[in-house]
Amino acid sequence: MRHFSDTFRSLLGILLLGALILGLTLSFQKLRTIKDTAFNSSSPETQTQYPYPGPAKKPTESTQLGVQPQPQSKPTEQPTNQSYPAPQEQVIATTPVILPTITATFSPATATAVPETIGPLPTGPKIIYSELRVDKIVIWAASAANPESRRILTTIDRHGSAGIRATLSHDGTMIAYTAMPPGADGNNPYIADLWIVSLRDSGTKKLASEVHIGRYQNYPVWSSDDQWIAFERQSNNDFPYERAIVIVDVEAGTETSLVKATISDLQTEAREWIYILDWSVDSQLLYYQKGASGHVELWSTTSTAQNITKMINTITEIGIPRCYTLAPNGKWLLCSIIQQEANMNSVVLVPIGPGKGRALVQGTQIPAIDPIWNPNGQSILITNPQPDGHMSLELLTLEGRPSQSIQLAEQASLAPRSWAPSGAWLALSKITDAGREILLVSADGKQVHSISAPGELSIIGWTMGDIPIDSSK
Repeated sequence: MRHFSDTFRSLLGILLLGALILGLTLSFQKLRTIKDTAFNSSSPETQTQYPYPGPAKKPTESTQLGVQPQPQSKPTEQPTNQSYPAPQEQVIATTPVILPTITATFSPATATAVPETIGPLPTGPKIIYSELRVDKIVIWAASAANPESRRILTTIDRHGSAGIRATLSHDGTMIAYTAMPPGADGNNPYIADLWIVSLRDSGTKKLASEVHIGRYQNYPVWSSDDQWIAFERQSNNDFPYERAIVIVDVEAGTETSLVKATISDLQTEAREWIYILDWSVDSQLLYYQKGASGHVELWSTTSTAQNITKMINTITEIGIPRCYTLAPNGKWLLCSIIQQEANMNSVVLVPIGPGKGRALVQGTQIPAIDPIWNPNGQSILITNPQPDGHMSLELLTLEGRPSQSIQLAEQASLAPRSWAPSGAWLALSKITDAGREILLVSADGKQVHSISAPGELSIIGWTMGDIPIDSSK
């Protein structure tokens, strides 16, 4: 009998240990699932678009990148870590003021059947965007004031049923984009090529291979002086994988690997995952995120092979940050913090240096408000869904005070993407069941133009310059 009792206790102990291991595994897996959801939540993903960068997702045959982790130096003094507790309902961080709401008026959509404009495009801001077709991707330039005045800048062969990620240089003369190479099946987002195309003569140049195709916003990442482009590499989808932040010289085509990390499991991924953010105003520093969830840090690295890294601040202690761009003056990082509970999400400013972060919006149930900077750097734009299903655009000061509200007559999911450099026009991505369209909204809210197409449309950026008439088709 005693022998039976001992055996029973042993079996019970084994079962309890197994239950504990299973519970921990499920907890880490849930955390990882939340991370994937957050990075994918800005737009509904389709078979034509890769999601935001995320961790390993499924077992695949490993292919090694050949990079090794490098020790990273931390400063002796750490900035004060802070979290962003959020209430249960959406609250603007400071006392709001009542503003008159502007109701925007719409003009008919510009469809793809509209022919190209013969002769120069009108002066003023021009939106650059891509159109996804069956076998190619078309890049257009269109007048903001009249999107029917437009011209094809270039076309890109489409492989693996994938789209592109594209950004405009700061001087508005070049586009950098990532695209899948010939023969790609569309299942591996880490084998893309990095290209640039000139808006002056439509000349193209391949800069790098085996590149992560990247996220929807601010990728590939131009340096402020347009000399460098930053991108990410990852060896494979399965643990262990190796991740690197790399820059390439636009003129010379030479690569420099700045930061590397080896990710062996879920715990390491939460702490050590690295992710490009943005460049300093003088292009001497590249900022990046270290950590995927929970305690996540803001780091910088010099844009040289010496790879001098430094911990700058804490982005968050809870949730999953989504950060893309610095303020125009380089003093703040703008982030959404995604929580497991949707009504705990927030929009925050993280100082580039010591000091506490600043919560602008707390307690929103929107998975991703997609905040963007106004070109003057003194205000931030967020979307604010209304109870009747319509959408409004809210401009907030850096203290979180509302300064302008524009009511849109749209019952659709909208994501602000890019301001014209002058601040006169805003481009938004309109997300529908059929794909994505583009809305152009004047800063005073009095004009709204819609651009539609059978395939998805993606906003690349704005240019104020003239578009050459002899651009390649």
